[in-house]
Amino acid sequence: SSGGHANLVKYLLKRVEGLFLASGDPMPKGEDVQALIVSGWIEELLRFLVIKTIAGDTTFPYEMAPSLPINDAWKALMIMPSAYSKLCLAIGNDGVIDHDPFWDEDDDNKDYEFKSKHINITKRAYQDLFDQEPAKLYWALPRESTGDKLMKMFRTSSMGSGVKLHKWASMFSSSCQSPGGYS
Repeated sequence: SSGGHANLVKYLLKRVEGLFLASGDPMPKGEDVQALIVSGWIEELLRFLVIKTIAGDTTFPYEMAPSLPINDAWKALMIMPSAYSKLCLAIGNDGVIDHDPFWDEDDDNKDYEFKSKHINITKRAYQDLFDQEPAKLYWALPRESTGDKLMKMFRTSSMGSGVKLHKWASMFSSSCQSPGGYS
């Protein structure tokens, strides 16, 4: 439904400023430009899930990992289990793609080198599948200083923000009928 898509866009629009601050790039002005950025963000999330599906990297332990912005969008999708399940099935999985809920936490097991290694594996698969480099805006490596306030924006859940993301569930069932559409 268009209302559901609007809610996803609304959620990610709230995160656009943090996306640019974290990447170090200047924030563009204008609602149309920001909506285009959010559309690209959604496409990058879908590409990530397609990559994991094609690679068979759908259960723990994982070889491929999302960047922090892609992980943030992935978590927003997963809080609607029905939509997430439909999407995973539509792109060729037998079930949902498992997610490591501790990926974006600061701990000794998920240090900078570890995260960078697994994100780089994903980025190489992205290049092989889509014949282009992933957009830096959505796929920058984590900063060595994981305590950076800007990167914490992508580690902090905003599920309590009042955005009702479950309404965009039908968007995924209609937009993911053909996984070949993402190449």
